[in-house]
This record gives sequence, C-alpha cells and structure tokens, in this order.
Amino acid sequence: MESADPQAAFLRLAAGMVPAYGTILAIGPDDVAISAYLPAGCALLHEDSTPERTEADVILHLAPDGDASSLAAAAVRLGKPFLCRWPLEGPDDPRFLALREAMRVVGFRLQCGEQVMPDLALLKWVPGKAPPPARPKRVLVLSHYHVPNFGDRLGYHLLNRVLPADAEVTYGALRPWDVPDDDYDLLVLGIGNSLLPKDAANPDLLALVDRIPRAIGIFGTQYREQFLHHAMARRALERILAKVTTWWARYEEDLLAFGRGRGNVRHLGDWLIAAAPLARPRLDKALTIPAEIYSQEVALDRMIQRIQSYRRVSSGRLHTLLAALPSAEQVAYQEQRLDARFRVPGAVSKGAPESGKFRSLLYDVFGRTFDEDRPFAVDREAVLAYKRKVQTNIEALRAQLFALLGSELPVPPPPTALTA
Repeated sequence: MESADPQAAFLRLAAGMVPAYGTILAIGPDDVAISAYLPAGCALLHEDSTPERTEADVILHLAPDGDASSLAAAAVRLGKPFLCRWPLEGPDDPRFLALREAMRVVGFRLQCGEQVMPDLALLKWVPGKAPPPARPKRVLVLSHYHVPNFGDRLGYHLLNRVLPADAEVTYGALRPWDVPDDDYDLLVLGIGNSLLPKDAANPDLLALVDRIPRAIGIFGTQYREQFLHHAMARRALERILAKVTTWWARYEEDLLAFGRGRGNVRHLGDWLIAAAPLARPRLDKALTIPAEIYSQEVALDRMIQRIQSYRRVSSGRLHTLLAALPSAEQVAYQEQRLDARFRVPGAVSKGAPESGKFRSLLYDVFGRTFDEDRPFAVDREAVLAYKRKVQTNIEALRAQLFALLGSELPVPPPPTALTA
C-alpha cells in the first residue's frame, strides 16, 4: 500500500475490514486515531473503559507488539473477528506461520490480509475452520441447455440450488450435442425435463455415461412408444439406467414404464413446481398460453407472476400449465405431438404420437387424468400435497448430490441476538 502517511494508510485499511454500524473494540495506542476512519454508524469502544468486551462485533488489536500465543489467547477469549498487526516479510515468514498455526489451534482462520509496509501486514481472523484445500469436484450437467424453453430454464436454477457450494459446474447440451471434453467427477443427466428417444440413442451420450465415474439422472420420458417399439432406443435407455447411481424419475408413469425391477429408481415428481408458489389470482380473466412459447426467451419470474395472476389458464406447454396449478381455479391443456424431425428412425408410429407427459403430470398431482381442451377445476389441496411431496424428495436428492461429491450438508447456525 502506497501512501504519503503510512500510519493513515494503515488505519484506513483497518477501517475497511470492519462493518458499518458495528461496535468496534480498539486495543492499542491508535484506539482514538482509528475513529476518524471508521465507516458510518460505528461505535468505538476502548480497552481501558470497556470491561465487557464481548459486546463488540470486531476487535482491532492495534498494539505494535505481541506473540502468537498471546494473540491466539486474546482471540479465543473475545470470540469475535479479530484484526491484528503482524510482522510479515513473505508467505513463508516463520513468525506468520507460527501465528497461523496458533490461530488454527484455537479455531480461527485467516479471512483476509494485506501487506501494509515491506515488513508489516494487517491480518483479519474469523472464528471457524478453514475449508480444505482439496480440488473442487467437477460436475457436468447435460440437458437441452441450448433451448429457450420455459421448463429448461427453470431446471437450470433449481439444480444450482441443490448442488454444493464447492461444486464446479459445466453445462452441456444434448441437442445439438455440445459437451466440453474434460474430466468430471459427476454427471447429472437432465434438469427435470424429458430425455427423448433420440437423445438416449446418441452414441456420444452412451460413451459419456460409461466414462464419467458417477452419474445420476433427473429426467422424465415422453413419446414412450418410441422407446418401447424401437430396440436401439430402448437398449440405450436401459444402459443409461443401469449406469446411474439413481434415476430420479419425473412421473410415476416413467417409473412404471422403465423402472420396474430396478433398485436405483426413485419417484422425484415434477420438481419444477418448486419454482411456482401457492398464490391467489387477481384477474377474473382467462389466459391462453400457446405452444409457440417454447421458442421464446422469457423472464421466468415475470412469466410465473403473469400466469399466476389469472383465474383460468389454458396452456399448450407442460410447465406453463404446471406454474398455473398452484394458483388458477380452472385450467385446460393442449397435448403436444411429435414433430417428424425428432422421431427415432425405424420407430413404430401412427400419425403424430402424443407426448403423454400431460397425462403423467395430471395423474401425479390429482390421481386421474382430464381430457384435452376441456377446462377442469383445480383441487388446491391436491396441489399442496404434491408440492410438499416434491419438496421432501428434493431434499433427499440434495443429500445424495452432497454425498456423491464428498461434501458435508451445511448446518444452519443458531440465531444470534444482536446486543443493543
């Protein structure tokens, strides 16, 4: 740090390491001078006049001398973030290494620091164990990432909520195939949407599943007749399901069609409902959501709020219908039918096959299906029960992701009351 006045520069730096509106205990000859540099709203306590030191939020130990053991003892006695001067001539300075070890033993870690002068540093220590220096676990998430589909965009956000903070995530796309060639610790196949027959039969996907040591699947299926009547697609799906640690199946009908006899299949539910809260519609109007919304980039929060403001909603897309279930009084849907471009060559089909995913969603939530294009009343209690079930399953999925990546599930700290 360059300054015409090294002492002023030191105090300014120290003030930048304390919170605005905090209570600061200053120890040492500069306990008065520091007051000119503290941020807004800070209360300054002085060592001589303040016998009850624990009410401070941060300790400024400004004394120019001291040894590692006495500073560590002071830190543990006060139990608060702790700033200190310390001689430092480089990262391998034995005096610094001794202090770091002494602070580690009493449960403090170095949060930040800066060299103030060639032989002096300001160091900030905080209670807590330092994170391990191990390489972050690398996760490849493979989905329809290039598609501006409402549901795919929701899945991106939900998956990021349940991954550990130290996971290094790379996203790849199923179609067109776009996967960075690298080493990964875990493959997450799907983000809650569908794995299509043409996706499963891709030799590149099968090679990837074989190569990455651990994998889980978070996906449903649709156009199931294409899987059932096309041997290559069916064998590919079976190979994928045999390799993943767990297939978190979107719907019960997915599980019944392809999960029988497998011990690694769990019914997740359509977890994208977690992005749509229970709500009360304000507009006594009908909203029609066309199938073409699939190709449009939309602001997710605004779109969900718009959908949930109407009492009656009709949708040509699955997840815009799902967003309406926790709010609308009446809904209807228009079935999605397979575009010939995405059929598996050689698969048996009559006309344009139906996706089947609307039926699966409605059966999951309500225990029954409803006819296409015929409005029906939403059973709000059934939707709430489904949301609760899915939320429980998401927590189990989160626990598995942490376990597969060797991360500890975080434990929330107890609430701390601020003293007056």
